[in-house]
Amino acid sequence: MIRIGPFILEEPIGRGGMAEVWGAVHERQGARAAVKILTGDAILNPVYLALFRNEVRGIAGLDHSRIVRVYDHGLLTPEAAEASGGTLEAGSPWLAMERLDGGTLSDYAREGVDWDRLCAALLATLDGLAHAHARGVVHRDIKPGNVLLGVHGEIKLTDFGLVHAIATVDEVGDSLLLGTPAYMAPEQLQMRARDFGPWTDLYAVGCMAWALATGAPPFGRELKDALKGHLHLEPPAFTPDMRVPPDFERWVRWLLTKPVEQRVSRAAEASDTLAALSGRPRPGWRAGWRRPESKREGPLHGVGLGLLGVRSVPLVGREPEQDFLWDKLVTVDRDASPQVVMLRGGAGYGKSRLARW
Repeated sequence: MIRIGPFILEEPIGRGGMAEVWGAVHERQGARAAVKILTGDAILNPVYLALFRNEVRGIAGLDHSRIVRVYDHGLLTPEAAEASGGTLEAGSPWLAMERLDGGTLSDYAREGVDWDRLCAALLATLDGLAHAHARGVVHRDIKPGNVLLGVHGEIKLTDFGLVHAIATVDEVGDSLLLGTPAYMAPEQLQMRARDFGPWTDLYAVGCMAWALATGAPPFGRELKDALKGHLHLEPPAFTPDMRVPPDFERWVRWLLTKPVEQRVSRAAEASDTLAALSGRPRPGWRAGWRRPESKREGPLHGVGLGLLGVRSVPLVGREPEQDFLWDKLVTVDRDASPQVVMLRGGAGYGKSRLARW
């Protein structure tokens, strides 16, 4: 029995270039999880270690129903390595996350999908990205394989290993070509790290929408073709495999605009436009800041201590102040005139936290 923190590993369920993913169960409560473990030479590679740290920081600071929830992280103990029979190595970083068993959007690309499911998948992806971008996180590897599906219809973003902090220079550096070329924006292919932003992920969403609608990314999957296409060519003729709304192609090409200053820069704007053209408009932001609580399991015993200082702490007990501030924001937007709000209170009362909110 291989024990990692409060989890018991069951069997490997996936493998990538730098890590294995194991199915696991919480020993005390029986909750199922997925545990990613850095393996092989990646343990000694500073780039892979930085990518793993990026994933921990990036995903642990997010809290949204469209983003896979992270439970805990740590280092593999000698006892766990011994129990694995040499399969795993002591000191390997691990990350325990929510587990979904419905496949990925890559299954949509292989098997085909109708418009309703395609639109729902794109809206869910954009909702998760809006949350991440608002917290200063750019994913940098949006593609069908990184959007997980649950058996009950859940759609969630995962694999934040290439996450880029908008306000800082990327820890991994700007001299490495990291990502999936078929879905990479021009600024990513040219390694212009200071040009990365929400628009970088939205370009990838455009590529993903194209691939899911037509069966292949706009410029193919090979690096040479992707470099030439993303940097120099307009997307080819758009020939979807299903009936789509008349303006869908225009929406996809909008996301695939090459100059960053001309590309859509907010996931919420892209989402609202897609919802409107598909005939399923949603309430605008003026309707309020509250969002329905997603259904999720309660806290797991002995989980999360490794994320102290990293996990996003919810703002609690400030609903009247939040309502007041939101009302002032709506007033500014409606009247196109400035407002000033004074937040007063003693030290430690939470004024700065409320202002950041």
